[in-house]
Amino acid sequence: MCSDCGKRFANKTRLKDHVDWEHLKNFVHTCTVCQKVFKSHTSLYIHKQVVHKKDSVEHLCDHCGKPFPNRTKLRIHMVALHSGKAQYACARCPAKFNWQSCLSRHSRRVHTTHNA
Repeated sequence: MCSDCGKRFANKTRLKDHVDWEHLKNFVHTCTVCQKVFKSHTSLYIHKQVVHKKDSVEHLCDHCGKPFPNRTKLRIHMVALHSGKAQYACARCPAKFNWQSCLSRHSRRVHTTHNA
């Protein structure tokens, strides 16, 4: 509960946002793209997703051109497909993988016959 006005909130984060915005006039949630100010982190996040998502730069794989939403996913893709360090080889075909889980998925999808 806000000690200044008595308003109740579901959690401490919302209370802090309220106090910052209403009582301290501390506008801490500013969009780095357009400088618009928001009452909460959630409002800022939604704004970025709706207004600026189309403006975001996709991270493209230099080898195959596949787009990724962030650098981390691109890095995982690069290691998995383009690093040349595949440790797990398929016994049935020339395919190679960096992770056992990928080899298992490959075996299920490519080499399992469905008797339905």
